[in-house]
Order: sequence, then structure tokens, then C-alpha cells
Amino acid sequence: MDSHDAELQTLRIRLTEATEARDQALARLHDAETAYRDLHDRIPDMVVAADKLRASRARYENLYADAPDMFASVDVETGRIVQCNRTLVRATGQTRDAIMGRPLRDLHEPECWATLSDALQRLRDGDHDDQVRDVELRLRGG
Repeated sequence: MDSHDAELQTLRIRLTEATEARDQALARLHDAETAYRDLHDRIPDMVVAADKLRASRARYENLYADAPDMFASVDVETGRIVQCNRTLVRATGQTRDAIMGRPLRDLHEPECWATLSDALQRLRDGDHDDQVRDVELRLRGG
């Protein structure tokens, strides 16, 4: 094989490699276009789902905030209040800001502390039965 034939063979190899690379790039482009179209087609459904989720969250927040029973959401690890409703605020005579972040036990009579501590420990241990969720405690001065 002379140098001219060797150059032709090298060019053929390069052309084949370039053609394969082009074909792979076109296949990836096709896949990306398909994924884009699929995502674009799902956007209206995603918007509707997001709107429904926002509305559901607003209903839940109103239900929680305006419930006739006192509610406090507590960080199980620290025992501190992370959220409370208006009924709890009214019952304690404190502001919401004064309640938020405080240990839950600060709002209750000392004789309730052991029950509260036990309930929090059971929650930390993964026990989520109704007896843990429905613990009744007495507010200080209540």
C-alpha cells in the first residue's frame, strides 16, 4: 500500500468516525427533543396540580389556624413549638411570637411534664399511635 492509499484509508476511517459521532449526536438531540415535548405537554397538568396543592394547603392552614381546639406543632427532637393556632394564643394570653420557639412544657403545669416528655420520646422512637397524638395536657393557670 502506497502513501496515497494510506491517506485514503485514514480519511475513510475519520469520515466513518465523524459519521458515527454525528449519528450519535442526532440521536441524543432527538431524545432531548422528545423529552422536551413530553415535559412541555405535561406543564398544563403540572400547573393545575400546583394550583390544587396551593388551594388544599390554604384550606388546611385555615382549618389549623381557626380550629376551636388548641393546636401546637412541636419539633419532636427539641420539644419546641414550631407552629400554633389562634385558639392556643387566646388561651395562653400570649402573642404568637412569644409562643413560637418555646419548649412546649413551658405552657403546661409541672404535673404534665412527665406525660409530655414520655409522649415526645415515644414519637422520637417512631410510635405514632392515637394515644401519642391525642395526649391531653393542662395549660399553666388553666
